[in-house]
Amino acid sequence: MLVDPEARVIELCELGADGRYVLDASVSEGKLRLPGCEGLELDLDVLWAEVAWIIGDEAEEEETREAATEGDDDVV
Repeated sequence: MLVDPEARVIELCELGADGRYVLDASVSEGKLRLPGCEGLELDLDVLWAEVAWIIGDEAEEEETREAATEGDDDVV
């Protein structure tokens, strides 16, 4: 798995039959279930909101956080 926080993209690679890694998925929004990690799901919208907060992009972080948690009563 490759994570590019600036581009807000996660890429999943898979080992091919020829022994080389090939791109399996490139995802930037929504929820991502990780192969081989049953039950683990990443909410990328929330993740990128946290990344924006860490790097100081407060306006984008607030907008993204509101969109990601809209209608989600259990999110703190």
